[in-house]
Amino acid sequence: MEISSFIYGLYPRSEKVRKSLSRWERNLTSDKEVSELMYEESQLYYKMCRVNGIELCSDPLFNWYDILRPLSLSIEGISLGSLTRYKETNTFYRMPIINDIVSLGEINEFRSLKDNPPLPLYHPVDSDYLYFLPGIESFIKMSRVREEGKQLRDKMVNIYNDVIKKYSIKSLVIYEPLNVKNISIYDEISPSVNIFLVVSGKVDENMFSSLKRKFYSIVSENPYTVSKYCKIPGIKVVDAFNTRLERDAIEKMKKYKDDFDEIIVTSNEYLDFLPRVIADRKVEMMGGWGR
Repeated sequence: MEISSFIYGLYPRSEKVRKSLSRWERNLTSDKEVSELMYEESQLYYKMCRVNGIELCSDPLFNWYDILRPLSLSIEGISLGSLTRYKETNTFYRMPIINDIVSLGEINEFRSLKDNPPLPLYHPVDSDYLYFLPGIESFIKMSRVREEGKQLRDKMVNIYNDVIKKYSIKSLVIYEPLNVKNISIYDEISPSVNIFLVVSGKVDENMFSSLKRKFYSIVSENPYTVSKYCKIPGIKVVDAFNTRLERDAIEKMKKYKDDFDEIIVTSNEYLDFLPRVIADRKVEMMGGWGR
């Protein structure tokens, strides 16, 4: 069985980045300076992943204060509300207030934002680069909306397809941090994109009942449930809330070797909940699983 390790979502910032952002928040450094540092630090992160043998790593999102905010600030018709607890953690996000979904602004060039470090949204490294977007269903659930329904979802799909077009995205991570019941909305995402879908909570067949597309990967707690709907199933074996290294995980994964030719392994949440030094050690450990 071939094992590929996968890192997604917010990655803990280095001390250098943390100090730079602190200075930026106090207007002691410019938008341009902090933006250039984000690019440099992102390149170092990609290099670290490659050195450790991890090919599947999405943008570390060093300039994202939460997984919704920079995208929210780039969509006309959305404003930011109050700080809101992220799931049952001690972290918070600014709740999007969706009055309407009008259009997507400039996201792939330098641009200053209010209440968030400057854009661009991503810092690509090469043609194999994995882009990241929060799941549409979770985005809506985590927002305050004037009117929920199919029309709102259709507009969000259009925005996501605009992001894909602006960056010529070939591979995309979509992370649904909340437990969603139906993912057929992703049939409307450009069929030319390889989607790595990370879902949360219990997964059952009903989630996929009306699905037409086949994902590149679906990461869940149970690879058997999702395997027929993706090319390579993924499982969560690394705890993003525990500093302990899962050195016994490779032994636990052997139970899948007779059922899958390939499998993707990742964490149960993005790694930003860990100290940077621990996250780096987990990346090093995960890289060894595929060798």
